[in-house]
Amino acid sequence: MYSLERFQERLAEEFHDRLRIRYSKAEDAYVVEEKVGRGAATPHRHRVPGRPHEWVPIELDDTYIRARDGYAKVLSVRLGDRMPCPVCGLAVKVPVMTFGEARCSYCAVKERRSRYTAAFFPLGETLMDHLKSIDPLRSDTRKRIQAEDEAFARERKVEDKDYDAGFHDELFDVAIQQIPKVGYTGREKAWVRD
Repeated sequence: MYSLERFQERLAEEFHDRLRIRYSKAEDAYVVEEKVGRGAATPHRHRVPGRPHEWVPIELDDTYIRARDGYAKVLSVRLGDRMPCPVCGLAVKVPVMTFGEARCSYCAVKERRSRYTAAFFPLGETLMDHLKSIDPLRSDTRKRIQAEDEAFARERKVEDKDYDAGFHDELFDVAIQQIPKVGYTGREKAWVRD
């Protein structure tokens, strides 16, 4: 596990100063951000959640800090395997070394928003490998995504072929069932004239 400064150095080595990491007081988490250029995002001030009469102080407003510095958020990493629920403040278990859903059971019972995407990664090579795997500018990531897309297209083609064959049989059976099944019933005449 690295210190925050050492991890920033590793980010600079691997991503050529395109990514940075910083501690966010507002989220109480480490935030990985990508350089997009100044003025790419418009800063706006917003109110404190749960307190509509209070504004977020500018030194805590992540949107303002990112816009001022010319960065966009990539992901947030929790400091541990627990986080406070943003609504009620109770401890919520966070997935470890993978991004997943953190769920507050108390808020779920109260029928409030209770699901959040969260993850805990120690600042180390595991997080670095995850960032490399989601980086769209790396050729190995593009090749992996292209291979996944091709595999999905092949699977879809097989499924479509199986579905079309079965669907054709079902339509044929339904069409056969729609044919009237009334026939000659015996010696009676079809119509009688008086």
